[in-house]
Formats: sequence, C-alpha cells, structure tokens
Amino acid sequence: MNYIQPHTKVYQKASIALFISGFVIFATLYTTQPLMPVFAKEFGISAASASLTLSISTGILAFALLAAAALADGFGLRNIMTISLFATSVLGLLTAFSPNFATLLVMRGLLGFFLAGVPAIAMTYVGEEFDPKGLGKMMGLYISGTSLGGMSGRLLTGLLTDLFGWRDALAIIGIICFVLSYLFWVFLPQPRHSARKQTNLKKTRLAYRTVFVNGRLMLLISLGFILMGSFVTMFNYIGFQLMGPPYRLSQTIIGLIFIV
Repeated sequence: MNYIQPHTKVYQKASIALFISGFVIFATLYTTQPLMPVFAKEFGISAASASLTLSISTGILAFALLAAAALADGFGLRNIMTISLFATSVLGLLTAFSPNFATLLVMRGLLGFFLAGVPAIAMTYVGEEFDPKGLGKMMGLYISGTSLGGMSGRLLTGLLTDLFGWRDALAIIGIICFVLSYLFWVFLPQPRHSARKQTNLKKTRLAYRTVFVNGRLMLLISLGFILMGSFVTMFNYIGFQLMGPPYRLSQTIIGLIFIV
C-alpha cells in the first residue's frame, strides 16, 4: 500500500496541513467566547442571550458532524475539508460586519454548519492515508492544532478587542484563517486510498442506529457531553464576573484565563 511515509516531504506538508485544519476550525469557533460581555453591553442583551453566539455554533456543529461524515463518501475527504476551512474563514470575517445581534446569530449558526467538515473527516483521512507507524504522531499533531487554535482564538480576540474593537478583532482573525486555509489546500495531498463512492443514506442511517441503541456507548458519549458542556459554560460566563466589580479586568487579561 502506498501510504504517506514518515520523514518525507509529503509527510511534513501533510502534517502542517492537518495542524492548520484543527487550528482554523477551533480558533474560529471560540472567537466569541471572550466577547460575550461586550455583546451584552453593545446589543443590550442578557448574559444568557450573549452565550448563544457560541451555543448556536456548537449545537449546529454537533448535528452537522453526522451529515458531513456521510457526505464525505460522495464529495471526497480533501474536498469537504477544504470547503469547510474556506467557508469557516469567510463566515468568521463576515461576522465582524453583523449590524445587529440577530444577524450575528445567523452568521454563527452558518459557521457551525460549515465547521463540521474538518472534525468529522480529519481522523478518517489520517487513518486511511498515513503509514500506521506514523498514525499516533499525526493524530497528535491534529489534536494539538485544535487545542492551540481554541486557545489562540480566545487570546487573540481579547488582545485585538482591547486594541481595535471586537469587529476588527473578528475581521483580522478571519483574514488570518483564510490565509491558513489556502496553505492547507496547497499542502494536503490528494487521497490515494479514499475513493469516492455514492452516499448510501440507508446504510448511514443503520450505522448511526447501531450507535444510538448501544446503551454503554451512549453513556460514554453523554459523559463527554456533560463534562465538556460544564467546562465551556464556565468559560462563557466567567468574563461577566471578571469585567465587573471588584475585578474590572480588561479583555486581554480575561483572555489569558483560556491558557488553562
């Protein structure tokens, strides 16, 4: 089998591409988390309403992941991931021009839909295209990209908001992610082992049904839902407390919390 071998130029380029994919997706997803107190003040909404800028993205992302995995058979792994990254970057940029909170939510909802193309497929690409000896390192690179992307998106947003305002912050991050998406498109090799095939909805439905009727597996999935949900919710609302008395911290300082 002609797999991508470690210590080759193709392997190095693919490594960079997969790191970029995780970075862009999660940097864009979490840009609004440190901005929730700013949204509440600017649009005259509650903290709960402001948190929808992240909740609507992650909620739609959760369901879109199921569809993206199924569509990959017909459109190709690399194509789906490339479309996902470019669409995510453009929507992240356009979010900066939202004239009102309703438009902001619509943009973030669309963002959640297009975000799904990478996390649903990246591991499949790695598993099918790379030599088994290099799988652990490659998956680690992708996961580190998601972690650093999530942290950087929050940190950069806080810093740039203090310097220029939240609209400029989102626009700058959108432009950076667009450039990184182009590099992903250039660096990621075409799949050699992932031949396109017609999407079989019946087969896909049966595969998901097998998961949903597995009680133990659903308990494990629910555990991830509860733990991650609690973690993200805490970060959603802590900014409101830290920007008010007695702390009165800046966006930059609050953003540093996400180094955790």
